[in-house]
Amino acid sequence: MHRYLSLLLLFWLPLGQTPYPMKGEKIKPQYDPNTGELIKPKVILNNEEISSIKERAISDAKSMNMSHWVLYTPIAGATFFSSLFTTARAMDTMGFYNKRNLWITSGTLGLALPYFILQQSEKVIYPNDIISESKKKIYKSSFYDILFERRILYSIIGVPITAGIGFLTLMSLFSLF
Repeated sequence: MHRYLSLLLLFWLPLGQTPYPMKGEKIKPQYDPNTGELIKPKVILNNEEISSIKERAISDAKSMNMSHWVLYTPIAGATFFSSLFTTARAMDTMGFYNKRNLWITSGTLGLALPYFILQQSEKVIYPNDIISESKKKIYKSSFYDILFERRILYSIIGVPITAGIGFLTLMSLFSLF
């Protein structure tokens, strides 16, 4: 038993420790000639650099118009409060009223509904020269990573708009009293 275990450790442990790239890939590390440190490994898939596919996906994602995501925060706030009031009124008339469920359903609806509405126009359109599934996977992951960052950026820009609308609403409510 010890003999087999030592053979397993001897042969399979080094194989398990070594990361193998996908089939057909070669990894060429780049070193800084002055310091000798590793700069950035280039992964080559079928004689084409993956970094160029990623760079193309990044440039395509940055060229998309994302200005509609500025409206995410105001729409989310409006959806939250409108669903809060309508659900509270419906729960009150039906006889069961649970504040926790009211907040959870209104919050979920307020965050999810604007997200799905605004996300509909964002589809990946692959360039004609990207045919293989592995290249499409690399392109898609890079494309959606940049879109995610840009969504957050434009959604944060919408926060002052929401704060301004809320401030104006409060001012109009206090002027009535």
